[in-house]
Amino acid sequence: MMGDAPRPIAARARLLLDRVRGFREALERSTAEPGDDTFLATMDEFLGFVRASDDAMAWAEIERMGEVAANRPFFAPRVLRFTWAMESRTHASLMKEFSSQKSPTSPGPLLRAQPWGAYARMGETLDLCDFSGCRRAIMVGCGPVPDSLFCLHDQTAIPELVGLDHDSAALRMARELVCACGFQDRIRIVGGDARAFDYAGFDLICCSVFAAPRGAVVERIAATAGPGALVILREPSGPGTLLFESVLGALPARFEPLAASAAPRGRFMLSYRVFRLGAIQE
Repeated sequence: MMGDAPRPIAARARLLLDRVRGFREALERSTAEPGDDTFLATMDEFLGFVRASDDAMAWAEIERMGEVAANRPFFAPRVLRFTWAMESRTHASLMKEFSSQKSPTSPGPLLRAQPWGAYARMGETLDLCDFSGCRRAIMVGCGPVPDSLFCLHDQTAIPELVGLDHDSAALRMARELVCACGFQDRIRIVGGDARAFDYAGFDLICCSVFAAPRGAVVERIAATAGPGALVILREPSGPGTLLFESVLGALPARFEPLAASAAPRGRFMLSYRVFRLGAIQE
């Protein structure tokens, strides 16, 4: 007996789009304030849907319909608020853990236990290329919990690690964690606008997907970083493009692709891509 015929792409796209609209209606009824548990629960369910929706052809059809671009301005700021709430909880948990310890220690074991987190994903990215020649690395948009910097501290010998963020609360919280870990000898947290920062002198530049506008940040890196610098971009795919804008189609010519993670993964459906910067364009 033959099984059911596969649904046409258009029908699959409509089903996914109906789910997206349902989540949007539910989120419109919430306040998106830090203490709104309904908002957090709905966002958590929505991101579970994003992670599980791997029908690439259906999502391509939704994008062709213009629905991805139409919905991104709604979902993007809510993802940022959700992530801030989750990272604030992680920060508080880590600080509580450190306060009970007699001597500073790496948060790596705790962060590594979160398989979808930036610590684990950065560790996987380190297997894609040879980063042993890097001497100065910067995480653009390090946030209140600089997971990627902690991973670079624990798993590489890069002597100077810098976290860049424009948010004063994120800077304060990141500095608290760095001090609690005793990592001040290698990790420094600085404030600044990623769109105006001078990336000269850094031979490894990691970009958070929250460092926005993404196109402007990438252009600034291309304008100021030196030849041979390695750049790690986190790139959304499929349903992840509901949350973040892709920059792959508009990368400056200096960005020469080196490697990419096998497939998009994690809460936001991101792939990690490594580029080497070519000669500065005149």
